[in-house]
Amino acid sequence: MLSVLNNRDALMTENTSTSSRRAFVLDTNILIHDPQAIFAFEEHDVVIPMTVLEELDRIKDSPKHRDIQREARFAIQLIDGVLNGASAEEYQSGVSLGAEMGSLSVVNDYDDSVKSAGNLKQDVPDNNIITAALYVQNERSEFETVLVTKDLNARLKAKCAGVKFVEDYKSDQLIEDADMMTPGYIKVEDEFLSSGFTHVDSRNNAVKKGTEITLLRSELPEELAEQLFLNCYLYNNRDTFRVLSITEEQVIVMQKPVAQLMNLEAFGVKPRCVKQAMAMESLLDPDISLVIISGGAGSGKTLLSMCSALSQSRLGENKLYDKIIVSRVAVEMSEPIGFLPGTEEEKMTPWLAAFTDTLEVLCDMDTTGHTEDKMSDSEATNTTMKYITEKANIQFKSINYMRGRNLTRTFAIFDEMQNGSAHQLKTLVTRIGEGSKCVVLGNVGQIDARYLTPKNCAITYATERFKPFDGSSSMILEGSVRSKLAAFAEENL
Repeated sequence: MLSVLNNRDALMTENTSTSSRRAFVLDTNILIHDPQAIFAFEEHDVVIPMTVLEELDRIKDSPKHRDIQREARFAIQLIDGVLNGASAEEYQSGVSLGAEMGSLSVVNDYDDSVKSAGNLKQDVPDNNIITAALYVQNERSEFETVLVTKDLNARLKAKCAGVKFVEDYKSDQLIEDADMMTPGYIKVEDEFLSSGFTHVDSRNNAVKKGTEITLLRSELPEELAEQLFLNCYLYNNRDTFRVLSITEEQVIVMQKPVAQLMNLEAFGVKPRCVKQAMAMESLLDPDISLVIISGGAGSGKTLLSMCSALSQSRLGENKLYDKIIVSRVAVEMSEPIGFLPGTEEEKMTPWLAAFTDTLEVLCDMDTTGHTEDKMSDSEATNTTMKYITEKANIQFKSINYMRGRNLTRTFAIFDEMQNGSAHQLKTLVTRIGEGSKCVVLGNVGQIDARYLTPKNCAITYATERFKPFDGSSSMILEGSVRSKLAAFAEENL
C-alpha cells in the first residue's frame, strides 16, 4: 500500500517520546484502513489484541462488509506471514517484523489476567481493545504504550479508562491540513516573464501549440521554485505556463495565452474559467495518463471529464479510446436502500446518475455548447443517449470487479474518490494499461466514508503522490457553475 511502502520516514504519531522504544496497540479499523499498518511503525513494537483478530475474521466472511472483506483478509494474511511458525510464547513476547524493525505480538484480551487491567464491560469489542492497551501499558512500563484507533469515541473512552497515549493513525496523512493540498496552479504577476529572468531557450512547439521557454531555476523566487512540480500551472491575466520539466538548474514551461486556452472545446463544451480550461487541456492531452480533479459541487468536474472522454472516443474526431468506463466508490450518505436488481450496469446506474444527467445535457446541446438552441430532429435522433452510449462504448462498472482487469485504449473515470482509500486508489490506477487515460474525481468537502478525512482520502493521496510523475496532472476547481443556488449552498451550508 502507498501509505506504508513509500512513506517509511513519515511521522507516525504526533507525540514524541523520550523512550527509544514504543508499543503500538492497533484497533481493528486501523488494519481495515491500511492492511499493512503492522509495518508502519519502524523500530517500535506492534500489538494486536485477540478481539481485533476476531473482528477481522468476522468481517472477511460477512456479506454486510463486502466492501472491506478483502482488506480484512489481506491484514490476516500479513499477520500470519509474520507469526507463522512462532510458538505460543513468541506470539505473546513478539516476533520480529524485519531488519531494524520492532516486533509483532498478540494479546489475549479475554484472559483473566488481562481483564483485571481494566474495569470495563467485557462484552464490548472496543472495551476489550482498550483493556488490552491498559494491560500492555502495565506490563511494558519501560515502553510508551500507544493505542492507535481511528474511532474518536474509542479514543475518548481509552483516555477516561487510563490509557496514557491515544492517537489517530498518522502514517497515511501526507498533509497537515486539508487547505494545504496542492491546487495544481500558482498565480503569478502579469510581468512574470519580464521580471529579469534569463531565457535559456525559447521555441515554438507545433504539437503542443505553445511556446517552450527554459528558465534558470536559480532566478525564480525561492518560494515559487519550491512549489513547482511536473504539469502544474503558473498563470496570470494574460498567459498560462505549464511546467514540463524540472531539474536543479532549469525549469521548462509551456506558455500559452489565456485566450487560447479558453478557446478549447470538447464535444461542444468550452471552459467557463481559466482553471476549467487548464483542467480541460490536461483531459485532452494524450501524453497525460492520469488527471486528478477535485472541487466543490457544481464546479464542472463531471461535465469536463465526460465531454473530454466523448470527444476522444469513437464518437469524436480524435478517436484515441475504444471505450469509456465510468465507476465510483459506492458509499451511501444515509441509510442503505437495500438490494438493487438487474445486471452490473443496471445496479450501478443509480450510483452514476451524475454522469447520465451530464449525458442528457450533452444530448440537448448543439455544437456551440448552448442548451437554448436545439438540434434538428435528425441530428437529435442520432445523438440520443442510447446512440452516444453505444457509439462511444460507455460502460458503467462497479469498482468491486476492477481487480485483475487490464484496461487498454480506455478512458476510465473514477468518481467520488474522496470516499476511497489509498489502497482502493492503487487497485484502480494499476488497472490502467497502454493507450489509456485515468481520471480521478472527488470533493474532499463531501466525505461519507468512515475513518476517511480530507488528509488521507484517495483524492489527496493521488494529488500528492503523483507530483513527480510526468504523466499526471492535478487541478482543484473552485466555485460552482451549476446555478446560483448551488453556488450559494456550497459556500454557505
